[in-house]
Amino acid sequence: MSKTFTLESTFINLRPDDSARALKIGPRFWATIGKRADLGDGRLMGVTSR
Repeated sequence: MSKTFTLESTFINLRPDDSARALKIGPRFWATIGKRADLGDGRLMGVTSR
């Protein structure tokens, strides 16, 4: 069974191979995003407060 999550605290990484992966959002998520080779050519989906 899949774990549930909310898009307020989790982004979804839509990968080029048509798979998807949940990514926890923490205080350093955006500060380190440029160093994340695991995101590759995928897309991020989520919600923001603005």
